[in-house]
Amino acid sequence: MSKYGKYFLTEANGIIQPGMNVAIEHPIVKADKGLLGPDFGIGWHPVTRAFKMIDESHKHDYAQVLAFIPGDITRLGELDAEIEFYMGGEKHIITSTTVVFIPGGVVHCPLYINRVGKPFLFNNMYFTAEYIATLVNK
Repeated sequence: MSKYGKYFLTEANGIIQPGMNVAIEHPIVKADKGLLGPDFGIGWHPVTRAFKMIDESHKHDYAQVLAFIPGDITRLGELDAEIEFYMGGEKHIITSTTVVFIPGGVVHCPLYINRVGKPFLFNNMYFTAEYIATLVNK
């Protein structure tokens, strides 16, 4: 292997995985648990239908970034879906291409995919090697 070859992750490295939820019917792309170093993990989840993605409010010690991107990469400004997301107890309805920054320690979720007109890509990035959530009682 070349000097930098270890930084090119492929299916052979296990980045293609089953979805985190039975409603995500297609494989996801995920790299964490040290594959990207000690302080970063990322997952891309294809969403094709409405479902409750995460029902419990929780928090992390690390920052997190969520992105909701249309499946058609030639129309990145045309998200055809409705997502209900809670952050700090506030309800937010997402109906357009959106990136959400969640500072470490901020309570967030539930996350509900209420409507999917066209498939989209949900991207979850977290600034730690492994995604760990601490549930918060309501």
